[in-house]
Amino acid sequence: MTNSEKLLSSFSENYFYKELVYADLKFTPIGGTEIELTDLIINLEDIILAIQLKERNEKDRTQDKNIEEKWLKKKCKKAKEQIKDTISYITSEKVSFINARGKKTIINPSAEVVPLVVFENNSISEYEHLLRNHTNDGLAVNCMSIDDFKLMCKQLLSPIEIIEYLKWRKAFYKKNENLEKQYLYEKYGENTIYEDRLYYELFRQAV
Repeated sequence: MTNSEKLLSSFSENYFYKELVYADLKFTPIGGTEIELTDLIINLEDIILAIQLKERNEKDRTQDKNIEEKWLKKKCKKAKEQIKDTISYITSEKVSFINARGKKTIINPSAEVVPLVVFENNSISEYEHLLRNHTNDGLAVNCMSIDDFKLMCKQLLSPIEIIEYLKWRKAFYKKNENLEKQYLYEKYGENTIYEDRLYYELFRQAV
């Protein structure tokens, strides 16, 4: 467990009831070998918040924004795959984990899983808040820095409010992307959106 994973787990245990926090998520499929799923889940029985943390080694950090953003995109892609595997195992297998109180609990396979990627990299101040689908079968996932995650937890009063906020946040960024495309299409035509991605990206960020 990395220092950031310990920090995330410790913070979650201090903020949430320990009965809800699961940080030791090792699982062995029938006939398979032990695998480690996502870094942390907050288990509300019918709803689960699945958190995957990605940490940038301090010695590898640079002041080059492009390098750090490339690191984040690469790590976020991996994080999404880990969360997808977690959702798959939770919904198709009878899995059980030990919570922060030391009690082993079977996870509800019918639970709704709300995914979240948290990253620790102080070199990045601006980032994509929503990791978007690459295919129709893809998974759009909320993304935030560890500082923003801690701030969110401190501002909202209960786990269910955090989950509802993350759902709203995901819908908000999805809707805004569509509104930007609709505006550009109506104003300048379809070709303009795709001919110069730089201007589209600048416009999207401004909005």
